[in-house]
Amino acid sequence: MNNDLLLVLTPTTTIVVEAAKRAGLPNKFAYLLALFLGILYGILLAVSDKNPLSFFSGLFASMAGVGVYEGIKTGLESVKLLKNKQENAL
Repeated sequence: MNNDLLLVLTPTTTIVVEAAKRAGLPNKFAYLLALFLGILYGILLAVSDKNPLSFFSGLFASMAGVGVYEGIKTGLESVKLLKNKQENAL
């Protein structure tokens, strides 16, 4: 399996999904786009490695890209909300 390629797939998914959302893709379809990209990556990896199990590597890399972005985004939004609550309480 080409580990260098896997290192590129996760941020690539994040970038493509975020660009699609900014272009007008509804948020509820973002995970479907990431899933589609993961399937595409998985097929490409499985064919290039001649190993059917590589399919899951592409799928997981894609899902991780969206999960990491959403996790960071949610965390930052939580910090902003807490900060606003503290300022309003004073």
